[in-house]
Formats: sequence, structure tokens, C-alpha cells
Amino acid sequence: MSPLRLGDGRRLLAFTGREWVVADGRGGYAHGTHAGLATRKYHGLLVVARPAPVGRLLLVARVEDTLVVDGEEIPLDTSCYEPGVLHPEGFRHQVAFSARPVPTWTYAVAGRRLVKSLHVSRQGEGVRVTWELVEGDAAAIRVRPLLTRRSHHAVARSADFDPVVERVGEAAVRWRPRAGDPATYVSVDGVVVDDQAWWYRDTLYPVEQDRGYDAIEDLHAPCRFELPLVQGEPVSMRATAEDEPASTAPAWPAARLSTRNVVGRDAQRALLAAAESFLVVGCDGRPGIIAGYPWFEEWGRDTMLAIPGLLIATGRTGVAADMLDAWASRLRRGLLPNRLGDHHAIETNTADASLLWVRALDRLLETSRARDAMAKRFRGPLFEILERYIAGTDHGIGVDADGLLRAGAPGLALTWMDAVDAAVPVTPRRGKPIELSALWLDALHTGVMVAELLGDDDLGAELRSRATATASAMRHRFLDPVSGYLRDVVDPEDGEDGDAFRPNLLFALGSSHHPFTRDEAERNLARVDVDLRVATGLRTLSPTHASYEGRYAGDQSSRDRAYHQGTVWPWLLGPWADAVLRVRGDGARSRATILDALEGSLRFVVDHGSLPEVFDGDDAHAPGGCPAQAWSVAEVLRVFVRATS
Repeated sequence: MSPLRLGDGRRLLAFTGREWVVADGRGGYAHGTHAGLATRKYHGLLVVARPAPVGRLLLVARVEDTLVVDGEEIPLDTSCYEPGVLHPEGFRHQVAFSARPVPTWTYAVAGRRLVKSLHVSRQGEGVRVTWELVEGDAAAIRVRPLLTRRSHHAVARSADFDPVVERVGEAAVRWRPRAGDPATYVSVDGVVVDDQAWWYRDTLYPVEQDRGYDAIEDLHAPCRFELPLVQGEPVSMRATAEDEPASTAPAWPAARLSTRNVVGRDAQRALLAAAESFLVVGCDGRPGIIAGYPWFEEWGRDTMLAIPGLLIATGRTGVAADMLDAWASRLRRGLLPNRLGDHHAIETNTADASLLWVRALDRLLETSRARDAMAKRFRGPLFEILERYIAGTDHGIGVDADGLLRAGAPGLALTWMDAVDAAVPVTPRRGKPIELSALWLDALHTGVMVAELLGDDDLGAELRSRATATASAMRHRFLDPVSGYLRDVVDPEDGEDGDAFRPNLLFALGSSHHPFTRDEAERNLARVDVDLRVATGLRTLSPTHASYEGRYAGDQSSRDRAYHQGTVWPWLLGPWADAVLRVRGDGARSRATILDALEGSLRFVVDHGSLPEVFDGDDAHAPGGCPAQAWSVAEVLRVFVRATS
């Protein structure tokens, strides 16, 4: 190995610091870095969902590909082994990467230009890696597929397997981790040139090491293939799972945007491509949204926050209605499940998911040409939610005598700020959080509208009276008469600082029904712009607060403690933009302000292909958490469409 030069290090950092993900529409995916270096245990070329869309298994970790020119072997891949040794160093020959329309790597080496691309099937046909010689004389490519079969949450060692390899003709193998296990089938446009199987031991995933997880594993290479390289004649390696279900991913309706603005077309295309990856057929065969890749499943709150951007703003209102129907069928005592999946009990420990369902319904009604029919379709779950919240339901969730919504139970964090460290909520916010009352106020007005559409004037009048009382209480309880700032929580039950300046007040300022004067709202919005808003989203806590954490890093405990204590979340640009349009008016100046604020997120999605869950609160706002997050993409897309329509 030659020494790593400074320029090489910069190139490697640029390539490994960016990630891509391609979904198969059923919960499976391929995921990696721009350099092809696997830095996470989740990085792999073939991850399948068993059962769909959860229970994900990693089958093909990577391929070791080598260009052969006149007998000389030139490695193209890059790998890392314990204790941090790079070998081989194919990144030295990489000159470009593109995430769209499919992940594509370009290499310039030995007088040749070679393009490698990755295609993930949505028809249950696995993954295809293709090499094409676009410049230079004929050569060959030698490939070793590195295989495993394990949960994508785990790593495996050689002792966990007793591989069985079966040759299938001259150009394919069938690999089983143990006799009797489902096989991974690998075939090429070439031949097997070496039957010798090898263990690639001590593969190191440095990101997992930094996050405090098991980070070392062994991978099995069953054989070596050789494929001819001739200009204009692409050759491929294909990998499929023997137990792949026959069903294919659905063809979702094409996105239709109302915007005719030609500015930011690259960002628009990138956002739409990212949005598609989250749509799946859910656990019970109905449409769903994966909260994030690679490790999230279907989450109630995330789905409700994502529906307006992923579906309604893109014109797929029929899918949005079906998804609201699917989740409404899961209501229990007026509460939606926090998440769906096959590895845990269904829990309803979320106070806002049902209210966000109502808000998504309200936005669907705004766009519907058949509002009366839509009101009839959803009247049952809508009024069930309202009635249960008024009467009081599980986890201390219910409307208090003053008209505000309370929520809280020992050991639970029921709002979106739901991090728990060592079984103790980091930001419990027990009491009356401002966004819950704001969402409750909006839900009451949605109830008024639906009741009146259905001709139930008495119910409409009752809900309108409740809305008036809630608005009055919000003004009286949340507005600090001395500072003029809105409190985050009133009547806090855990000794928490209810006056902490957080972005949750934006739900109130963005409501068309909020009770605050324009000057009061502007004072709070101006402080949000100074203390919370950064280039890629909004901080979860003002840096002036003693509990502020500026870096989201370290092990699980360290990250949980920082999760909502200053960490930046891109999806909060949605509530912020709603507040800007409500407080400052829906004019050209406000829209220009919003587009300026979106610039950092739009640049990121163009460069990376998606938006992550979070960024650091401190400069330079390094990305963290889940690399591709549904509500991040959804809210930025929704706001982008709104500002350019």
C-alpha cells in the first residue's frame, strides 16, 4: 500500500462523507457511500425485508472488483479493516459519483474510463451491478461478491456460519450461510475463474465504532468471477434472494407539482426522487411510509408529518386518503400506534400522532374536489379522536379544565421530543406542551368544518365553543407577560424548564387560529430566526440555555441526551415556514425569505440524494442520525412547493 497523501485524504473524505440509498419499495434497500467504502453495518448492496417492510436482512455486503489490464490487477473498491487499515484503495482511481438516476461511479485508470452502476429491482429481482468501459482498449473485470445473511442491525463473524456453495453452470453460484438456509444466487455476464472461497475477516465499520456499537465482522467470498470489458458492451453481476416473494412493489401515481417555477429544478428532482424511496406497502398490505433508511420502520407520528409533503403536495391525494384510512383503522381509544412492526408490541405512547392525523386530513380536505364525500369518509375516526381527547384517554392525555391539552405519564416522553436515556425521558415535557394545544386548537376547527359540511350544526357549535376557550387559554397561559416570549410547557410536572426557548411554539404561530397579536407573534418569530434557525433546519433548544448540547455524537446515551437539546432538525423548516406565511403574510417577500432558508437543505439533497434526520447544533452543522429521513424530505418538499407555487 502506498502512503495516503493529503489530496487523497481530502478526496476520500469527500466521497465517504456522502451517502446514497436506493429502496426497493417493500422495505429493502441498497445503501453506501460515494466512495463505495462501507462505513456502517447497514451499508450493503442487497438488503431484503423478511417480512416486508420490516425484518431487514443484509445479504450482499459489497463486491471486490478489480480491473485487469495486460495481466496487471488494479483494485477499484475501497475497504477498511481493523484497526483502521484501508485496503484496497480504489478511491484513488475514482473521479466522479452520481446518485441519480442510479448510483454511478466513474474511474479513470490505465488509460481507460470505466463506469460502474447499481440497479435495485422493484420487481423482486434483487440487485444488478454493471460495469461499462466508455474509453480505452479492451480489458477485464474480476469480481468477488462478499456475502452474509444477518440482521442489518447486527454484525456477524465466521463462527456464525458454515457456508454451502453450489456452482450453477460456468457463470453462477448459489450460496447458503448454512445447509438448509435460503440461498443467495449470484450470476454474471462472464465465468467463474476461481472456485476458492475466502473469509474476509475483521471488516471494520468506523461509523458504528464511533456510535458505540459492534463494528467488526467477517464476510464470505464464495468464488471469483471474470467479465470481459469492451467499449459499448456493459456487463453485469446479479444477486437475488432465493426466498424473494413473488409480489412486486406497487407503481405509485406519478408526482404532480403545482409549481411552475423553473428555479431549483435540480433540487426539485432530487426531492421527488428522495420522496419515492419512503413509500411502501405496509405490514398489513396497505400503503405506508418508512420513517427513514436504513433503520426505521413505519412510525405513526412520522407518517402523519410526512403525508402532506410526500403525497398531498405531490398530487397523490388518493394514496394519502388510503393511508389515512389505514392508520385510522389502528386507532385505540383515540390514539394511533407509535410504530408498526413485527418485533415489538404495538404501543400508543404518542400524544400528537392522532392530532397530526387530523391535520393531514385537514390539508387533504383543502385540496379535495369532493370535500363532502371526504368528510363522510373520515367523520368516524375524526370525531372518535376529538371525543377521546375531550374525555381523556391513556397516558394522561386529555383536555384540562382550562381548555389546554395535557399529556404525561411517568417514564414516557409523549411528544415528538421523545428521547429516553437509561429508561428516563430526556425531555419529558409532562404537562401542557404548546404544540399539543396548538394542534388541538386546529383539530377542533377541523371538526367544526366537517360537522358543518355534514349538516350537524349543534356539534359544530359545541366544537367552536371549545376552540374559543382553548384559544383564550393559550393566550393567557403561554404568553409570558414580562418577556413577551411563548412558553414551551405550562404546568410542567417534572421540574423541567417550561420557559426554555424551543421551536415547538411554531405550531402555534403557524396556526390560522392562534390568539396572539401580530407584534407578539413577530417578536417570537424573530427570536426563532436568531436563536434556532440555521442553514439546514432549526435547533431544538436555544444555545443560550444551560442544557444546550451542540454536538450529536458519541454512543447511544450521548446522542439521546443531545437529540432534542440543541440538535438541528430539517423537518422543522416546515412549521417555521408556516409561521412566516401566517405572521408576515403570504407575499413575495415571505416566499423569498423561505426559499433563502431552504438553500442549505436543497444543496444537501442535491449532493447527497436525500436529507438526514438531524444536524449538529454547532457550526459546521455536521449531519447525523438516520441518513435518509422521510419527514425531513417531506417538509422541505412541501415548503418548497408552497414557496414556488
